[in-house]
Amino acid sequence: MTLSVFWRPVVAMLTLGALGGVVWKWFAKPALWEATDRGVVLTEDASTARFGVIVVFVVVGVVVSLVWGWYLGGRFSNASWPIVLVAGV
Repeated sequence: MTLSVFWRPVVAMLTLGALGGVVWKWFAKPALWEATDRGVVLTEDASTARFGVIVVFVVVGVVVSLVWGWYLGGRFSNASWPIVLVAGV
């Protein structure tokens, strides 16, 4: 195997990560803090939305990881253990 073969998965992961970030930004609705006379507060509805942002992040991360594992398993099945190092990067 040449070094250029290992650059393809790195570029693929960077692309998947960027696409995952765009999807997360599109689906996640961050909590909005409200300014009142007493200061800045986070309402109960807003705190629920804050938890929803984390759930969306986890779901997007799981999907991206599954796609990444499928790609590496199919494309580099003959590479044996060195692909684990590439997957970790």
